[in-house]
Amino acid sequence: MLTVKNAIVGTVAKMQDPLAQLRDIHLPEPVAWWPLAFGWWVLIGLLVVALLLLSRHLILRYQSKLYRRQALVKLSLIKRDSGKNGVEKLIATFLLLRQVSKSAYTENQCSNLEISEFIPFLQANCPDPVFTDLPDNIQTILYSQSTSDMMPIDKLQSIFESCETWINKHTEGNPSSW
Repeated sequence: MLTVKNAIVGTVAKMQDPLAQLRDIHLPEPVAWWPLAFGWWVLIGLLVVALLLLSRHLILRYQSKLYRRQALVKLSLIKRDSGKNGVEKLIATFLLLRQVSKSAYTENQCSNLEISEFIPFLQANCPDPVFTDLPDNIQTILYSQSTSDMMPIDKLQSIFESCETWINKHTEGNPSSW
C-alpha cells in the first residue's frame, strides 16, 4: 500500500508541477556543407571562367609588351658598349627606335620616314615630352660618313633618356597624326 501511496503522491506532485513534465530540447543535426547546392556550383563555375579570362588577358598583355622589354635591353647594351663612340651609339639608338616603331605600328610605314619627319612622329606618339634636346645638326650627324665623335655626352645622355621614355610610354595602335 505504501508503494501505491507513493505513486499517487508522485503523480499528484507531477500534476502540481507542470515543468517537471517538460523534456530537454533536441536540436536538429547541423546542416552539412556538402553536397553543395546548385547555386554554389554556378557561382564556382563563373569564378573559374572569370579567372581563366583574367589570366588569358594578363598573359596576352605580357606577351604584347615583349618588344618593349627587348628594346630596353638592347638600349642598355648600346649605352654600355665601350667599343662605339657617341655617333655610333646615336645611330644605333635611332635604328632601335625605328625597329620599335615598326613593331608597334605594323600598319604604318613610320620606320621609313626621314629623320626630320621621324622625330615629330615619335614626339606625337608619346604623352611625355621626348627628344626636345636634340642637336641642330642631327641629320648631318646620323647620315654623314664621318666616324669622328661629334656628339656631346650630355646630349647623348638626354637622347638615351628620351628613347627609354618613348619605348616605355608610346601609344599603341594607330599612330597619331604628326
